[in-house]
Formats: sequence, structure tokens, C-alpha cells
Amino acid sequence: MQFIYGPDWEKRYSLETITIVSLFHDLCKIGRYKSGTRNVKDATTGEWVEKVVYEYNPDYITMGHGAKSVITIMDFMALSESEKSAIYWHMGPYDLGTYNSVG
Repeated sequence: MQFIYGPDWEKRYSLETITIVSLFHDLCKIGRYKSGTRNVKDATTGEWVEKVVYEYNPDYITMGHGAKSVITIMDFMALSESEKSAIYWHMGPYDLGTYNSVG
């Protein structure tokens, strides 16, 4: 925060807000993945072995990465407008999903 906003960053955002956003921005990932298996070749032996992996859960209902996190959090606590915005947009320009379109 100090790198972006300078030494007086707490005048702009409280430590509580920074903590909330930092801890809860990815709550949407709960239930999004499930355990599965994949066959991979062992680098030493060249044999195919089964490896446990995480894969996307097709039964998981989603509404978008940031939106799902905000809605999940708000089931348990109130968020300020800046907290909602920070969580919703936490992927920044890399979140190209249509659910994040503005305008």
C-alpha cells in the first residue's frame, strides 16, 4: 500500500479494509474445484502413473469470480463500497470475463 499510495495510505484505506479485501477476495474458489486423477509419465522410469490433481467442478454454479466472492462475503458481513469494488475487480485488467463488463 505504501508503494502505491505513499506513507499516508491509511488516510485513504483502513487497515481493516486492507485485511478484509486481502483475506476474502478469492472466497469464490470454495467448491469450484474437485479432486480428480490424471495419468502422467514418471520422469525417472518413463512409466505412466496416476496422479491426484484438482480439476474444475462442472456442477459448481458461478456468476463470475469477483461477484461470487462479494456475494459470499455479504452473507456474513457488511462491506463498504470500496471493499466491494476492490474484491469485485481484484483481477484487474486480466479478468476479461463478460460479467465484468462496464457500460
